[in-house]
Amino acid sequence: MLDLTLRKILDCLSEDAFVSMDVLCKQTHRSEKTIRKLLSELGGMLEENGANLVKKYGKGIQIVVFDRTAYQKFLSDGEQVFSCNTSEERIRYILYVLLFRNEFIKIEDLCEKLFASRKTISTDLRQIDEYLDGYCLILERKPYHGLLITGQELRFRQCMLEYLMGLQREGDWIRGQCFAGEDVIRQCVMDKLNQYGYLLYESELRTIILQIQIALYRLQNGHGMTIEEMDYNSGLKEIDIDTANVCARSLQGINPAYVFDIPEIKYLAILISGKKRQQASYPDNIVIDMEINQLVNDMLASVIKVFNVDLYEDFELQTILRKHMFALRIRLQYHMQLKNPMLKEIKETYSFPYAMAAQACTILAEYFHTIVSEDEIGYIAMCIALSIERKKKTANRRNIVLVCESGTGSAKLFQYRFEEAFKDYLNRVEVCDVHSLPDKDLSEVDYIFSTVPIQFNVPVPIYQVQYFFDSRSAGRLKKLLKNCNAQSILRYFREELFFTDISGTTKEEVLHQLCARIAEKADVPDTFEEYVMRREQIMQTDFGNCVAIPHPYAPITQETFVSVAVLNKPIHWFTHDVQVVFLLSISVNKENLEDFYNISPMFMLDEEFVQTLIREKSYEVLISAIKKIEDDYEWRT
Repeated sequence: MLDLTLRKILDCLSEDAFVSMDVLCKQTHRSEKTIRKLLSELGGMLEENGANLVKKYGKGIQIVVFDRTAYQKFLSDGEQVFSCNTSEERIRYILYVLLFRNEFIKIEDLCEKLFASRKTISTDLRQIDEYLDGYCLILERKPYHGLLITGQELRFRQCMLEYLMGLQREGDWIRGQCFAGEDVIRQCVMDKLNQYGYLLYESELRTIILQIQIALYRLQNGHGMTIEEMDYNSGLKEIDIDTANVCARSLQGINPAYVFDIPEIKYLAILISGKKRQQASYPDNIVIDMEINQLVNDMLASVIKVFNVDLYEDFELQTILRKHMFALRIRLQYHMQLKNPMLKEIKETYSFPYAMAAQACTILAEYFHTIVSEDEIGYIAMCIALSIERKKKTANRRNIVLVCESGTGSAKLFQYRFEEAFKDYLNRVEVCDVHSLPDKDLSEVDYIFSTVPIQFNVPVPIYQVQYFFDSRSAGRLKKLLKNCNAQSILRYFREELFFTDISGTTKEEVLHQLCARIAEKADVPDTFEEYVMRREQIMQTDFGNCVAIPHPYAPITQETFVSVAVLNKPIHWFTHDVQVVFLLSISVNKENLEDFYNISPMFMLDEEFVQTLIREKSYEVLISAIKKIEDDYEWRT
């Protein structure tokens, strides 16, 4: 494989004309002595792959091909995998070198390979320090030796996994160059998992295979797990260890150099158990212990406290959460990741269940002393969304009376159309004319819907409607029948809490300033900033699309409000860059925020709106967008 420097020289050379040494020096920013040394190395590689370098005094160097097929294959195999023109691209390449080289590398060597100054590389390394800190890894700098990543092996493998999963063609190339064959590992692992009654989704199996490939690569290079790293009370069962042992022996059959000691077998068991779905027919059922029971109870209690939504009565939800927690507990203990391919759709479609799941996961974050990823929150949000949908089907239905002045036929048609449009919200529908209404028993009636004015008093709320109601009117009627509070969420966005002059280079600086400005304009307790920062320590609050939605750890203010800060420049938050901050504070009075959580993602996750808000920095832009979305939401619901 050509490195970046040799590839640059090869790109400068031609089959059609000679290229002078002066041109090569200028194009590569190398001395003539260095170029001659590199040309000698490149010439040897070309001779083995169907071409020669011809040197002619006074003219320069030219490529002469004697085996076109071999040469074309060499060019294809040697295609530059890593592009290194930007800081992001350089960081990606430097991480590859640091993660896969298994020895110290000097900054001078990186400068030469990347055609970059020491100052530029040093700036990139500072960002790499921040990246590695997320895995509790350290980029050691040793005089006369260079750079080397140090830290726990478990975290190193996790870092490698997420680095590779974030790459595209570079990742495919690294797998091909460094790892054991995927098909062979797939066959070894799948056969044994099926034998022991495990059932994994295809996406999970691909992740396990990559994790095993990484483990085998690290073992080959002398880096194994330690007993200390695998010494947690992980809840692994005997079947998990037995399965891992069988898989280990099968993998050793691929290469006797793969030696699985006790910590490595336990690590393999954790990979399997952290993602398993057991077949219903398999006799070794999951036993839910007291720890999981208590965690699920605390999660549901947290949802009640913040959102005033009681999910305790849903036994099916509790059962699903407890089963889900068995594997999730292991992933959290060992900082393992499970990607959620539906995360974006879950956030957009089930935004209220997602908010409840995020709150529930604060219990897990504090208990396991780790940040629960958005992917994991998304899976729990799906469980909660299913519970809410079940609840809607058994919700109280309304008894209504339809008052119509037209004849019997048209009145029956009006009743039919009403029942068809709102059948999910209705229990009993009766029709009468306005003259018969005073004599009608209304003791069990919730609403009267009339196409004509009613001039006398009745003990039931009256709503005048059109005979031919449109979709927008239907939306309003649905909200009424659902007994929803139709108030606009605009009341949460006050102009005095909209800021465009908050500065800072870190999220801590931004939040400190924002909390101080809020304290000047709103009634917040002295512990407000402390609660906001506490939430940041245990939960990711950036949502992508340049948006972060921080909020206090628990309800702490008398009123619900959203303070908006549009920053001059984006800053790195947790995993995303952020330029618009929506700081949400929920009231201690337990108001219903379902509409807020359903509507707010429609503009917070809308790329066009966010970019307009960043450009205009205008409170009117925000309010206009909310009004438009509310109008649209009203008739769609």
